[in-house]
Amino acid sequence: TGGVHRGGELSLDISSDLTELSKTPVVVISAGIKSILDIQKTLETLETLSVPTATYQSDEYPSFFSPHSGIQTPHRVENATEVANVFLTSKYKLKLSSGMLIAVPNTHPAGQAVENAIQESLNEVKELQIVGKDVTPYILKAVSEKTKGESLLSNIELVKRNAKIGADIAIAICKEENKFQEEEKDSNELHSEQQEDESNTPSPSTVSSPSSKVIVMGGIVMDLIAKPKKGLKLILSTSNPGICFESDGGVGRNIAEVLGRLGAKPLLYSAIGGSSTSSSSGGGGDSIGQAMIARLTKECGVVVSPDSIHVASSSKNNDDINNTHKNINSTRTATYLAILDHNSDLNVAIADMDIFQHIPIPSTEILQQADALVLDANPPLQSLVKAAINATSSTSTTTTKVFLDPTSVPKARIIGTCDELLKCISYAF
Repeated sequence: TGGVHRGGELSLDISSDLTELSKTPVVVISAGIKSILDIQKTLETLETLSVPTATYQSDEYPSFFSPHSGIQTPHRVENATEVANVFLTSKYKLKLSSGMLIAVPNTHPAGQAVENAIQESLNEVKELQIVGKDVTPYILKAVSEKTKGESLLSNIELVKRNAKIGADIAIAICKEENKFQEEEKDSNELHSEQQEDESNTPSPSTVSSPSSKVIVMGGIVMDLIAKPKKGLKLILSTSNPGICFESDGGVGRNIAEVLGRLGAKPLLYSAIGGSSTSSSSGGGGDSIGQAMIARLTKECGVVVSPDSIHVASSSKNNDDINNTHKNINSTRTATYLAILDHNSDLNVAIADMDIFQHIPIPSTEILQQADALVLDANPPLQSLVKAAINATSSTSTTTTKVFLDPTSVPKARIIGTCDELLKCISYAF
């Protein structure tokens, strides 16, 4: 595979292989990343792109010709079946579209000699000030000459080894995939039955009260991101041609989604608006908040109850709006609008999040049945304190651990002054 070239943080010379792996569900077998590239930065880029990367039966990430690079592998796998199960779990249970990279160390005895020749050639590149597209051809030619053809033999052997292990993994995927497909089929059938049963009860206020071992209390936010078109700089005080992105967000919502996809079935406590923020909706459609809740429950395995989601009432006419203009923000689903500049750095942002004042507090009974309470710092401080105290009350028959994501530096400062809350926290992110 390609990767991040040395000095790539300045030149942005990064192989398109990495981007393609992030959106194509396939297992790629390689002998590692060639040491002519920046191995550490390549691994970090793969992590950023959500591409699982592991080494076959080794704790050290290989450098293509040599099994050694001095860099610890992100993950280790022992056999083809383990690889197959990780890949299929990502595909069927987590619903991720990214691929997976498996590095197989080269065991050919000439591998280390080839690696030494590469390092010598890299030093020559620096001395001769060879840059850009001329680097790789120079190194390949120099390595071939220095190793007297041993690099070719080593290359042939690693191709054979990769092909064998790749074939074993392909067979394992074929054997294991039927099991995952059957589980997905059963899950879809169950989900269809639940949808049919709940066809007349679409809103959170009509979902039956569940029990859950994980409670999440925090914000649901519609994130809106805008930036100028490529090649254009942001001009203030006027309109700019650009691109707008919309995505579901909010720290509490994001945590709940991850836990739901991992099968924890978290119970989410949050607040949403009662009507669409779009004036063209006519008030007849589902709200933005309701749509976000639906995606969480139907696609991610998140649970909601009659008491866990506050749905704000909204004004019906202009008179109502005029009479309640001071509180209008609290009737809308929270929205975060960010304007980025041409470098994708934040220029300015607006956070419309008054509705978080209405996030409900889980009951003592619900909290004391749970193993974990996860808080983000969006609800009012007094609500966070009450939830944490209820969760850790000495009358509880189980020990409920309290996790806190402070969300932002200003909120972290406020929380840091509240001893009543801090003494209840088991872990902070």
